[in-house]
Amino acid sequence: MRTQFAATAALAALLGLTALASAADFDGDGRDDVAVFRPSNGQWTIRGFTRMYFGTSADTPFAGDFDGDGIAEAAYHRESNGLWKAKGITQFYFGNAGSGDERVAAGAGGQRTYDYVVKPGDADDLVAALESDTYRSVFIPAGTYWVDETINVDNVRRITGEDKLGTLINFIHGLSVNVRIEEHYCTIENICISDGGTVSGDGALYVDADYVTVRNCISVQSSKTGFEYSASADYPSFSNCVAHLSGLAGFGGITTVNSSSLVNCSANNCVYGFVNCRNLANCYVDGSGNTDYGYWYCYQISSSRADDCEVNGFRYCYGLSACAVDGMEETEDGFSHCSFLSACYVSSESVTGDYYNECHYRDPDSCYP
Repeated sequence: MRTQFAATAALAALLGLTALASAADFDGDGRDDVAVFRPSNGQWTIRGFTRMYFGTSADTPFAGDFDGDGIAEAAYHRESNGLWKAKGITQFYFGNAGSGDERVAAGAGGQRTYDYVVKPGDADDLVAALESDTYRSVFIPAGTYWVDETINVDNVRRITGEDKLGTLINFIHGLSVNVRIEEHYCTIENICISDGGTVSGDGALYVDADYVTVRNCISVQSSKTGFEYSASADYPSFSNCVAHLSGLAGFGGITTVNSSSLVNCSANNCVYGFVNCRNLANCYVDGSGNTDYGYWYCYQISSSRADDCEVNGFRYCYGLSACAVDGMEETEDGFSHCSFLSACYVSSESVTGDYYNECHYRDPDSCYP
């Protein structure tokens, strides 16, 4: 799709410029942009996108994807001393003009990884890309995106942020909005969502489709639930996700969805850690004295832990293996009204009430104390 920079006399004459011209995808929308370079003052003009000054009359301009994001960068080669420079990315010396070395002409970049790359910090562009009926994969550069509407994803299947700590979708506080995944087989990763959540109780990131994968994502200060999946969502998967300061639950689901999976997820300082979730492994609740219940009505839990919860570490849970409670002398009961427990543990000085209150089918030889 991209073409190399080359001298185009006809276009230069038409524009009244002594210029080199070509096309490349400079804005990441999947379409090439026409560009010209004016050697007399080093000016680049990219049609409909930007204008800048980069290079001199001693330089040969070209375009290339030097950082692998699928977007072309302006670049030039200075034959006199072997200098190569890509704007905002890199510069180095390579080649020897005295030995007759010449620049090898090539295309304007590598193979595109994503159908669309969002303009950094542009919330309108972000919403349009995620709600697109055209793009199937979207890359979101690091930055803060202030959004005041629900984002409905019903076509895009791959959403990737540059950095889960630096790619922030910040819903304007006080509005009932969220990211709603309605496309089957969608994967969303490396995104941080701040605030969000709806009046009806839908989570800041709400999964309402089949085979959706959410990984390496963060939810902060959601009004209700950080991450949530609906009863109609088959095979939702959450891994390495963190919910912090949720107004209700860190993670919420429906126990009738037998196929859900939550692995290496944690809920910190939420009113509830995990509610109505099924198939949890290596999950963690850090209550810090602000969480009432670590796990509430959760089924099939293994190698998971609840620390410093006010009321119970685990309540109304079923099928627990290698789970632990350490209440730091704050928790009333470690496990309450739970069934089918094996290899579970309660710190002997962590609870003010019972270790296993009204628990049934507990293996006395493997559960301590």
